[in-house]
Amino acid sequence: LVEQQIDLSGLDMLFVGAEPVRPNSLRRFYERFSNYGLHPNTLYPVYGLAEATLIVTSPAHGEPIVTHTVDGIEVPSVGRPLGDLVVRVVREDGSDCDTGETGELWLQGASVSEGYLDTEANEELFQDGWLRTGDVGVLDAHGYLKLTDRTKDLIKSGGEWISSVDLENAIMGHTAVQEAAVIAVPHPKWAERPLAVVVPKPGHSVDAAALREF
Repeated sequence: LVEQQIDLSGLDMLFVGAEPVRPNSLRRFYERFSNYGLHPNTLYPVYGLAEATLIVTSPAHGEPIVTHTVDGIEVPSVGRPLGDLVVRVVREDGSDCDTGETGELWLQGASVSEGYLDTEANEELFQDGWLRTGDVGVLDAHGYLKLTDRTKDLIKSGGEWISSVDLENAIMGHTAVQEAAVIAVPHPKWAERPLAVVVPKPGHSVDAAALREF
């Protein structure tokens, strides 16, 4: 078989910058391809965005994947800022968060874009030379970043902010669910309501009423 000829032993670093990076996905990837020579420390969870000409933070070469529980969610460390890039974690009032406190990520550095063609977007997202990324995370005492959410992925329903990532992780805790995606849909009374799209595990079925009770 062609599959038996695959040799991944020559791979040294594979950057993973998905939104979000799920530790279970990293573990499943390694389990799937370890028989083809994939080394345990080949996967590197990283953080990047187009406005920074992509990569912002990364673990050092050879560092193993380290995960942490932030607000009840298991998240991987995505390393520390590269080059001259600086990441701030900021509260809603614009003040800097304390170490270990969750807030919006603001970014500055030579590779960061100077702005958009949209003037209104510039006024909203660029503050005194800092780019407001819209990403939510936390920095530890050693400068390592953990991503937890995106402000644009937060759903405002009934006067409360709901994390779509929290809902997705909760739904995927169901024994019959393989993957889940939660989006916001307009609602005349509640502003937005979450809508979940669920992929059952092979050989399983998922009942919507049972999921709501779950």
